[in-house]
Amino acid sequence: MKKAQPNLLIGDIGGTNARFALADPEAPGFSDVVTLQCADFESAEVAINHYLETVGAAAADVICLAAAGPLVDHDRNEEILKVVDERVKGKYDEVIVYSYDS
Repeated sequence: MKKAQPNLLIGDIGGTNARFALADPEAPGFSDVVTLQCADFESAEVAINHYLETVGAAAADVICLAAAGPLVDHDRNEEILKVVDERVKGKYDEVIVYSYDS
């Protein structure tokens, strides 16, 4: 019997927009791309749950997020990553977060 593929969520969270999509571990590329306004959501967790509901996907098994901005300053991106660490990581098998200077 073939093992079920993990549900892979990828995202790019900036100061204005959060873009999410589903990736296929068996093939390159991604699908179900949705762009959300960060100001419409109180946290990354809420935005992720909204995205999954919108595209009709099951809870993600693995999440890979990128956030624009340095990790050292007390700016919006640091707060986003703090929320990801505190709320999101405990709910998924694996969460990978990258930060980069824009």
